[in-house]
Amino acid sequence: VSGLIFGSGNLDSTVGMANAYVQLDGLLPGSFGRFQPYVDGGVGFARNHLETLSINATPTNSLAGATKTNFAWGLGMGFAYPLSSNVSLDFGYRFLNLGPMETGTSAVGIGTHFVASAALSDDVTVHTFTAGLRWNFGPVNALAANAPNGTAPDLFRWIPNGTYIRGDLGAAFGNKITFSDTEPNNPITCLLCGSSLNARNGNSVTVGAGIGYRINPMFRADATVDDMPSFHASASSGSGFAAGT
Repeated sequence: VSGLIFGSGNLDSTVGMANAYVQLDGLLPGSFGRFQPYVDGGVGFARNHLETLSINATPTNSLAGATKTNFAWGLGMGFAYPLSSNVSLDFGYRFLNLGPMETGTSAVGIGTHFVASAALSDDVTVHTFTAGLRWNFGPVNALAANAPNGTAPDLFRWIPNGTYIRGDLGAAFGNKITFSDTEPNNPITCLLCGSSLNARNGNSVTVGAGIGYRINPMFRADATVDDMPSFHASASSGSGFAAGT
């Protein structure tokens, strides 16, 4: 579809993950005071929904969006600081790979509907920075709870084992991506027709919640759902559709 020089549209991503954490405060007790640093990794799914794209910023030119669900994974680090034996502030960074996003196959040009091949991006990757709260319901270790202040076991009074829930709010920053045509050799329906397009997937707020279990002072695991609703895809191209920021 040559001659399309500008495309823009909204993208949102919903991510569900199972995560595992190594707590450095439990691994090296006494080294961090009441700070609770950790490293983490997770796997799950990402539902990437690209809305209808406006071409050349006119209502008569558009390309349908599409929803694509992918395998997703993430790696991160952060730290918590206890406000009490059951409530902690949590600050985290995570790199997420959300898999590709895809356009639809229905297009409108100068008021005329036609079928076009989908354009598929490579994997969408983002950096997220979040702040949140964890509410711990598990019991504090009895030895730690009864230990005199200042002794090593006393540090564990701030590390209750058992179930917790969490809520997070932050920002997600996108990286560059590349779009390619799913039917590059079809001269009738191709969008990019064998070429590729460098773009970005933009930035978004991120809101998340989860439930987890601290197995012992060194390890915990949780299941989380995060929504990144306000990415904006837009880019320019000399001869073909483009999406990204």
